[in-house]
Amino acid sequence: MKAKSIHTTRLLMLLALGSMYVVGCKKSETTTPPDLAANLVGTYRVTAIGGLPANLPATPTAASVVVARNGSALDQVQITAAYSITSAVGGQSITDSKTINLQQSGTNVDLYDGTTKVGYWSNNTINATDYPFLTAKISFTASK
Repeated sequence: MKAKSIHTTRLLMLLALGSMYVVGCKKSETTTPPDLAANLVGTYRVTAIGGLPANLPATPTAASVVVARNGSALDQVQITAAYSITSAVGGQSITDSKTINLQQSGTNVDLYDGTTKVGYWSNNTINATDYPFLTAKISFTASK
């Protein structure tokens, strides 16, 4: 009788340990990275601009920034910055496009040209500093 009791106890312990192992092992879940580009996509009106090349023939009369998804990338966008100038000889529009990498930073999204931070997006506003535009580094604020 005693041997049967020990055998039953061992069997119950093995079952308990086995069930704890099965319950304790959690199936690994794949997480989808956040779509950082989704919030940025759109047309922005530039409300402030600085650092434009000194050799411009006139002061800009209008400026805009268009942000488009870069293919299917979730963390990269194509930014096209454009501004118009009017001078004595007529009007001219100047544009430049860059591929910008995105990185989550709290509630903001940081903007990178390669590994250099060039600004951030927050609440439908882009704040850029040292943003590469043609041969200059400009700063601007643009809102949707």
